Amino acid sequence: MIFNKLKEITDNLKEKYKKGYSLGGGFGKEGLVVYDKDNEKVKKMIDSGKYKVVYADTSGKPMKDVWSIPFINPVSIERIEIENNLTQKPEALLERIIKASSNENSIIFDYHLGSGTTIATAHKLKRKWLGVEMGEHFYKVIIPRMKKVLNGFVCGISKEVEFKGGGAFRYYELESYEESLENCEYKLDENSLIDYGKSRKLIKALKKGENICLDINAYDKEFDIFLTISNLLGLKIKNIFIDKNGIKSCKFENDEIINLENIDLIQYPKLRNLIWWEK
Repeated sequence: MIFNKLKEITDNLKEKYKKGYSLGGGFGKEGLVVYDKDNEKVKKMIDSGKYKVVYADTSGKPMKDVWSIPFINPVSIERIEIENNLTQKPEALLERIIKASSNENSIIFDYHLGSGTTIATAHKLKRKWLGVEMGEHFYKVIIPRMKKVLNGFVCGISKEVEFKGGGAFRYYELESYEESLENCEYKLDENSLIDYGKSRKLIKALKKGENICLDINAYDKEFDIFLTISNLLGLKIKNIFIDKNGIKSCKFENDEIINLENIDLIQYPKLRNLIWWEK
């Protein structure tokens, strides 16, 4: 587990940094605490020899146990506009949590995205991220918010961390429970209980033992078959192109080429097992 020490620069410190020095530092009037050694006035004070000089750490004070972070104003541009009452957290709060528990390029995971503040903040802080949400809320709240983040919409911590947009994300839609049931076949045992040893999930038109060839053209808009195979096989995609027959095709890092018109499920058992399995 990573725990980074967090420091904050208070308004009082900002004034001292701007001035370049303060008197005291445990030595009373003879003490000179230096915040900016290149400040011309500070240089003269040091050269005068009148002071006992202490050079201050300008990275800020250690963060206190109690964080004073304002809530999001109802009319703030950071506020998500939606009919439902979201318990939206400020990006400033997630910024502190993420900075304290991760480094750049760490992976941040939020399995209840809610308003999307976690992944929006993680993206601005140069973290990789994963998020999970369900239903229409995902399309009405999460997707629009992350599109605004990528487009550089300024709100939350954008100015502070100098985030001006950029990056990319990909989302997956999992098969619903109802859809799974429609394509499942269950066998009952002598007690009328489901016998999982004889049950299976399958495409209804398939018969056990026959050669299987899948024409995925009709489903190209619904899901990315090339990315699915890439994830299943652990192969990076080299390029996607249209072959000489006008069929969308993909070349993987091992130079293997497949196209949408003819995907052999026997050749890709992991893909076959996604749509047809028998225990």
